[in-house]
Amino acid sequence: SPIKREEFVQVLYNAEGKPAISIANPFPDVADGGWYKNAVLWAKQNDIASGKGNGNFGVGENISRQDLAMMLYKYAKLNGYSLAATEGLINQFADGANVASYAKTAMDWAVTNGIMSGKGAAGAPLGSFRLDPTGIATRAECAAMLKNFKTAFEG
Repeated sequence: SPIKREEFVQVLYNAEGKPAISIANPFPDVADGGWYKNAVLWAKQNDIASGKGNGNFGVGENISRQDLAMMLYKYAKLNGYSLAATEGLINQFADGANVASYAKTAMDWAVTNGIMSGKGAAGAPLGSFRLDPTGIATRAECAAMLKNFKTAFEG
């Protein structure tokens, strides 16, 4: 099943030990009593998620694979992990050109560090694999990416 934007930032917030929040709520769609409120505000405070172009965070919306990569990239930056990436690596994938301009660096980073490897048949050439950047990230994909992130940066 898909993972929602607020669920993903809750996972990251939990991993950080649920630190204190020091900003006011800028998002009209983040309810004062919402279980996710502190996680969303923490993500905003730490530049992990800035919300949508309409001023909302996007509560209840499924997270795309490129947005998940972007948030993980910013989370890595927050924690001082390497942001080294092979520029243009995403272009080796069948749909690499479909990655939004704002997410290209993060997607290159995710592929470079083995966090995201694409979708395709085992043993098939890389050029036939898809990153599916605008596709909805499933809980299983999220778990795999988090495991790969942990392996890449925390051993």
